[in-house]
Amino acid sequence: MNANPQITAEPGHHAHAESSSSVLVTPSFSIAGRSVAAFHLCGTIGFVLSLATWFGATSLRGLSLWVMAALVASSICTFLGLALLTKLVTGQETLVYYRHEVLVLGVAGLVLWGMGEPVLAYLDLTLLGVGVFLGCGRVGCLMVGCCYGRPHWLGVRYGHQHAAAGFPHALVGVRLLPVQLIEAVTVASVVAGGLWAVARGAAPGEVLAWYSVVYGVVRFGLEFARGDGGRPYYGSFSEAQWTTAVLMGLVAVAELLGVLPREPWHLVVTAALMVFMLAWGLTDGANRRLFRAAHLEELAAVLRAAESRSRESGQLHMGETRGGLRLSACTLAKESSKLHTLAFSGTGAALSASTAERLAVVLSRLEGKPGQLIRGRAGVYHLVFAEAGGEHGV
Repeated sequence: MNANPQITAEPGHHAHAESSSSVLVTPSFSIAGRSVAAFHLCGTIGFVLSLATWFGATSLRGLSLWVMAALVASSICTFLGLALLTKLVTGQETLVYYRHEVLVLGVAGLVLWGMGEPVLAYLDLTLLGVGVFLGCGRVGCLMVGCCYGRPHWLGVRYGHQHAAAGFPHALVGVRLLPVQLIEAVTVASVVAGGLWAVARGAAPGEVLAWYSVVYGVVRFGLEFARGDGGRPYYGSFSEAQWTTAVLMGLVAVAELLGVLPREPWHLVVTAALMVFMLAWGLTDGANRRLFRAAHLEELAAVLRAAESRSRESGQLHMGETRGGLRLSACTLAKESSKLHTLAFSGTGAALSASTAERLAVVLSRLEGKPGQLIRGRAGVYHLVFAEAGGEHGV
């Protein structure tokens, strides 16, 4: 490990305040002279494609289109009802995919049971349509700047128009990993695999299990790459990760009991996930919690505030995060160049060298330029950014 490691430059980064959003990432479109919200447009497209998936797969499987129409109606009512209830309770329009999936499938199962129709055969198709809607919805998330990823050299930048709609101001201009797009592509692949299984005559319930396991594993992993800090955590894992574990566990039990077609690899993957969760939870600590999405989002806000005050006064300014990190910013003129320095340390226990290097990478990505990490005294680390003349562009 180098004493003064250089945090290398990453392609495509620009200074924070001068950055604009990526060209193709816009919260609204102008269609026929009217402004249309990108999320609503993607949702509409997703609904149309879901209808095509539902009724197309129903015909392919030789099931009743009238029964599927009843399921579509129940799914729409369930989706809108949960969205309305959530808004009444929280005061915000919040759509949480797993909550809608579970409730839509639960209501659909009750409708099928009441009608005396084969439950698993129709639930396979219902879930595929829900997946199509999710994939299009995630594209909408990418456009408007919700469900975003962590700072990364490969990603998209959001602008002030996104911040006006609720995107964090501290992350404007910062490249963020497009987890929404990754999830959309994943869901499209899972749905395609499910449709192929339907076409080859898969047993009832096989697609339900396939979707739950494959999407579940990917979603569990993507949660570690999510950057939006407002999502609930319980212990070491997010709500979505716990939901994934529960759903995969239920699928495994159903397969062992013969309710669903048994696939040995489903059981192996589910068991491996449970072991990972146990090991991760037992080794979770304060340093790891520094890299949770909520803390990184708070760190970005503290960083911007410290830099703003430093630019206004020309002096060092300090801030602290609730997660236990102290951060200061200072810009110094030196001959024909400027040195912009960030100093950080733990408010309690000292940061390890590896933790400091990881934090330096995050801070460099927030700044949009390479910096040199220098270990100081008393557990303080300095990240130095050299700038040749001109205005500081953070």
